[in-house]
Amino acid sequence: MKKLITLCTIFIASLFLSSCGGSSCSAPVALPAGNVASGSVADGPIYNAIVEFYDMNGTPLTTEPSVVRTDDSGKYQALIHNMPSQYRVVVREGSDSSVDGDINANDENNSIILSSIVTRDEGNETVGHVTPATTLVDSIVEDGALPLDEATDLVKEQLGGADIGEDLSKLDPNKHDVANKLGNLVALLTKMVPSEDKKITFKAVAKIVIKKKIKITISNMGLDIQELNLTAIANEARELGAEIALDDMEKIASVESVILDQLSTLMEKIKAVATMSDEDKKEALVAYNALFELLAKVKETNLDELDEETLKLFVANLQESVKAILDEMGREDIGSDDIDFVSNLVKEHLGEDVNDYKKSVVKALQEYKIVIKLVVGDTKVNISLKKVIKLIYKNSDLDALTLIRQALGDNKNLEELLKAVEAMLVQSDTPELQALLEDLLATKMAQTIEDQNGSVSGDEIANGANEVVNNPELIATLKVKVSLKITIKAKAKKEQLTFQDRMELVAINKVVKDIKVNIKIKVFTKVAQDNAEALYEELLKQLMGLANSDAQTIQTQIESLELIITNLFNSFSVATFEEKFSLAIKIVQDIKSDTTADEIKTVFKLKIVVETKFVTNVNDGVVTIEEDEVKENIVPNKPLPKVITLPQPKLSTMPSDMLTNIKVTL
Repeated sequence: MKKLITLCTIFIASLFLSSCGGSSCSAPVALPAGNVASGSVADGPIYNAIVEFYDMNGTPLTTEPSVVRTDDSGKYQALIHNMPSQYRVVVREGSDSSVDGDINANDENNSIILSSIVTRDEGNETVGHVTPATTLVDSIVEDGALPLDEATDLVKEQLGGADIGEDLSKLDPNKHDVANKLGNLVALLTKMVPSEDKKITFKAVAKIVIKKKIKITISNMGLDIQELNLTAIANEARELGAEIALDDMEKIASVESVILDQLSTLMEKIKAVATMSDEDKKEALVAYNALFELLAKVKETNLDELDEETLKLFVANLQESVKAILDEMGREDIGSDDIDFVSNLVKEHLGEDVNDYKKSVVKALQEYKIVIKLVVGDTKVNISLKKVIKLIYKNSDLDALTLIRQALGDNKNLEELLKAVEAMLVQSDTPELQALLEDLLATKMAQTIEDQNGSVSGDEIANGANEVVNNPELIATLKVKVSLKITIKAKAKKEQLTFQDRMELVAINKVVKDIKVNIKIKVFTKVAQDNAEALYEELLKQLMGLANSDAQTIQTQIESLELIITNLFNSFSVATFEEKFSLAIKIVQDIKSDTTADEIKTVFKLKIVVETKFVTNVNDGVVTIEEDEVKENIVPNKPLPKVITLPQPKLSTMPSDMLTNIKVTL
């Protein structure tokens, strides 16, 4: 088990690690005159990557040093013995420092094997840059589709612009805006297709370029993506053997225009790293984050619920809110981990005015960084621990964020939390279950810390964590639901999902959400386990009754479920649930038929708020909504905002500070 050490020791260690991106790496060293190969590796600079050299027949070339790695800025340098006139550079592993080019805690592992065909330069040094764009050219050549010059011309024709030179491997992506945009675009197209095998996805992009099914014009200002078709790339990947669920394909097709709009926004922000100001980096990171939050939102949302206008609103609010908070900080060293942290909190409060909470989030981010510095190591355990800490902040009320630093600034408490994460990993036989347990553990820890007003002991942390990670009823329930979900997802990769499959996914997500809400208040017991199963069966029965309904009716029913939180610790009554469900359906229908407010914003904001609160009425959990009368403002024809109030009476043992009505201003 990794030890938690003092800030002083970490500071000293960080001075050493900062030169190597947190791992051992080799900076360019002085080499004797001769056939020196050098260049940059970028998709965002990729540091601590292994660089290999081959002749065009695939024979490894002898180099000095024998093992070549990129430095912190993604540069490599090596002496190649008997350098041929043309050779191939292959880059494996390493970490991608993203569009900002800075090394920080949230950098991604390089998931693509990058390569470049390099022509020897005159003189003693040959430059050969490696990017996703050069990899695309190499992929086309390697498959025997075209020779190098024609492959280069084709990539530039289909994905390039007038500013791109003759040889892509000679353009430094750190200094050349259009070359950097091109490399980032190719990488993003690969990452955006919902397949785990990025090598196949990359081949699919190459096939689409060869078939000229894609035409994009890149300039210093951005790109024109009118002829970009993600669905075509995904279809090509499936034909090449990538496991992509048909359901995911349909999702991409249904909201592709929104995804492409956000991609275009991001590409307009990207510049060569060497030319980016701190403000440019911040805006690019915000746009990058919003793109992948959008993709995550599409992935986790059922096809029947996907709505273009809702997703546009989600992205716009997320970008504006995150940017407002980062501007409030007045910092010039914002990294992608900071933006990821802020986004997690903002997503939970999109229905609120960012000005009301941004100071709280700024302070929370500063304190989060202090806590994270107490966590060292690069093992799976420590990575999960960092995720749990971030989720603890996400699952806490904004007013209580400062309590987390108070609680987790204690090494004893962090050690107990680390033990809980280790136990959780033992229980997690799938990534899906691990992610779910991380969230549930964080939910329980957030409640434990808030209950104790931040003055929580190691024993209290341990007890709260134990109620999640070592609870046999909870683990058994989650494993059954996660297993069913995995089975349905696997089926979706091979065939069209049936209506029942889709509704089972809706029911599973709803039950898991109710478990998360309930577990904050009490220990998950055998009664809760039985009620969770009864809730699932009733949900499925209700939803299956919609089999012959139109999509709008189905969507209304699913949105209605968001307004119901079932108390799993009482006896489950089918009659009571049906009453609650009928009332919730009427509420959503009334909202949608109300022309005095924007329908989409109304329902979307309601969902956001309800997801983060306990919505339960004293009358056995019936949800009601009170609507303030819309009156005319002193400004002619402009109504006052409408306020919808969701009453929040007390669940047994619910902390008193949660007894507040939920108000949504429209």
